[in-house]
Amino acid sequence: MNMKVLKVLLFCAALLANVSQAAEVRLSVFEESTQKTRNYKFNVATSVLKSLRVASGKAVQQTTIYSTKDGYLFFGDKKMVEADELLYQCRVDGYDLVVVRDEYNSFSNPMWMLFAFAGHPVQVSKIVIVKIADRKLRTKTKIIRKAASYHWRVSVLSDRPNERSGVDAGTALCLHSEPQRPGATHRER
Repeated sequence: MNMKVLKVLLFCAALLANVSQAAEVRLSVFEESTQKTRNYKFNVATSVLKSLRVASGKAVQQTTIYSTKDGYLFFGDKKMVEADELLYQCRVDGYDLVVVRDEYNSFSNPMWMLFAFAGHPVQVSKIVIVKIADRKLRTKTKIIRKAASYHWRVSVLSDRPNERSGVDAGTALCLHSEPQRPGATHRER
């Protein structure tokens, strides 16, 4: 009797350890203008983002499900969220994870207001990770917000990037994104 209970407990512990590994990815976000990389841990189940010193693992294979056009992220003809550039898309634990850059004119600072009145609005890039399930937006989590920064690269990493138990390998890389030129935003906030 004691041995059966021990086996069940060990099985449950192994199952929980397996699920917790699959429900977490790491993000490596590189800003070209500063040559600075920031690393994060993203819990897929809870959409909680935490800063890391180093992001390790293998790249999760990208999918080709989403595209950007006219300032929005699209699934087919359906607008999902505002986005000027698609940086990474993949499938993890039954969710589509899409990292996008959203650019807009910001008037949140009195100095920026003066620049805008002078005809030089300050443009802000916001990098977000979007979690989508059943073609519906579940969460949108802000990663970074930075003024006058237009060129970013993102990698999504996992310890098990292509195993069926947590991370779907997706299809071959073929991003379809139409980024706008810096300074040509379609929205003001």
